[in-house]
Amino acid sequence: MKEVDYKINVNTLNREPIESEIKLNEIVKVTLRTAQPLVYDSFINNKTTGSAILVDETSNSTVAACIIQ
Repeated sequence: MKEVDYKINVNTLNREPIESEIKLNEIVKVTLRTAQPLVYDSFINNKTTGSAILVDETSNSTVAACIIQ
């Protein structure tokens, strides 16, 4: 991740600052940096190519699900 912009409070839907680290099941807006360009669509236009998962390259564990704006 290049930058974590904010998290969403699921009870109020308000944007809140990130205090320390992202916890399990939190909803956050981030900016990603990639080693190579990605081909994608906006989630609104195409749910298949507008979503993704992030995988830890060391453990091969899924660490996040993404909706691309």
